Amino acid sequence: MFCLYTCVQVTFTYIYQLTFFSPVLAYAAEMENNGTHSLLFRKALEPDSSGKFHSEENPHEETFVNKLFREIIGPFLLERSTQVCAVLLYVVYLTLAIYGCLNIKEGLDPKFLVKDSFYLSNFYKLIDETFWYEGLQMQVVVSSPPDLFNTSTRSELDGMMRDFENTKYTMNHNATMFWLNAYELHLEREKHDLNIEKPVNSSEWYHRCRDWLLVAGGRRLWEKDMVWGQKEEVPNRFPDSDFYTLKAFRFQLGLRNYRTPTDHTHSCQLMREIASKYKQFNVTTFHEYYPFADQYLELKPSLRQNFTWGLLSMFAVTAIMIPDMRAAFAVVLCIASINTGVLGFMTFWGVNLDSVSMITVIMCIGFAVDLSAHIAYAYSQSYGSGHERAVYALETLGWPVFLGATSTILGIMVLILVDSYIVLIFFKTVFLVISFSMLHGLLFLPILLILIIPETRKKEGEKSRKPRAVFTCESPISLQNKPSFNDPPEDYSSSNPVKNDADKTRKEERHARQEPSDEEVVRATVDRLTGKVVTPGDASVA
Repeated sequence: MFCLYTCVQVTFTYIYQLTFFSPVLAYAAEMENNGTHSLLFRKALEPDSSGKFHSEENPHEETFVNKLFREIIGPFLLERSTQVCAVLLYVVYLTLAIYGCLNIKEGLDPKFLVKDSFYLSNFYKLIDETFWYEGLQMQVVVSSPPDLFNTSTRSELDGMMRDFENTKYTMNHNATMFWLNAYELHLEREKHDLNIEKPVNSSEWYHRCRDWLLVAGGRRLWEKDMVWGQKEEVPNRFPDSDFYTLKAFRFQLGLRNYRTPTDHTHSCQLMREIASKYKQFNVTTFHEYYPFADQYLELKPSLRQNFTWGLLSMFAVTAIMIPDMRAAFAVVLCIASINTGVLGFMTFWGVNLDSVSMITVIMCIGFAVDLSAHIAYAYSQSYGSGHERAVYALETLGWPVFLGATSTILGIMVLILVDSYIVLIFFKTVFLVISFSMLHGLLFLPILLILIIPETRKKEGEKSRKPRAVFTCESPISLQNKPSFNDPPEDYSSSNPVKNDADKTRKEERHARQEPSDEEVVRATVDRLTGKVVTPGDASVA
């Protein structure tokens, strides 16, 4: 139902934004373009007549945050030593996360669902200290019973009993409630007190057992533990042939160490494993908490299934939104790493894997993809080398990512004051998701992008630009009109001061434009004729 509700909500939100919210934005933009006030719906005052100081300076000047990420944080995070430390930190993080995932506990303890001040809290504490510690009973049903008089089949049944009684979660033989023990004790008393011999064959054994159940006092305790044949079931046979046939029976085992949902789950698995070893008896085990244990057993498979589908969905979305497939794959890796860390560190924070935490973890996949996708998209769309692209991604989106994560954490801090297990689980899960998402987005992901997308990305104009000569060669006619460096120097002390001033000004302007000398022009001409291209910084030009 949670998935259905979420799907309907996301679909409605998507349609709402396309059909209603977008037209509202368009209408608001039209009002802004026409100078209409957003609240009064009247023509707004011009900036010059509003009485406010209107600055003509460019409002998009570089801020301190941009310089901080571009000149300090970005280069620091991308240094070789920092990258090595980041890799070691990630190894430690992943090791702890995997260890926590392998030791995570399943189940929702009922005592967590009530407040400490509620009277049921004391009840659950008392149950935990008494009955759940030792004394509960588990039912074991044998639907295909063997011949209990036969020595070989009886030894198999005794072996099954020993396997059930000698476990971590069951008590010894004295705590077992089995009608067979009472019946054999009755036969011993008959021999000792009444000198009646024990049965000599299987038919006599079952006849006397049925008589003991009906006449000799066993009915009051053990009638519900045995299923016998009835006379009307076999009308064409001797009436008593099926009446003395034991169809099925049960016995009860004493339980211990049955305190937590994890104990319920492990005990259920262990008892079923023992029962599966004796398939010839068709054994079934049951306890009142087995329905909850079955739910706990389905948590991990359900979580793996939902987690896998979530990753595939996120990969499909990021592959469409992010042009570079490698960047989309890096985002999916970050999502998997973040959720692994959340599940692992839940163990260290005392959070069990139950329906509440599982739903919260699945819901937080959206938080995990949000921060990483922004950094990956900015990296894929920037230009320059791998390090330059990473610095650009951090410069443009590092601060918004940090603010978004910090504001979310501050927003959920108030949930600590709520005395509710479900609310606290939500707070812990979201806190872990946001913290690890910020760590991956600002540290691990840029380094990963540099490793898997190391090539330099250039603009289209730079890709098609060809190298050109620094100096443009002029035609021979223009070269003839230009003075040669062998000509005698001009005499500025002539009698025409106007001409001298004009020549001096023209020469200064040529020097200001850094025009090449005659020797340089000739050399460039020779280079052009010989096919040599002069590039900037070439020592041969000097």
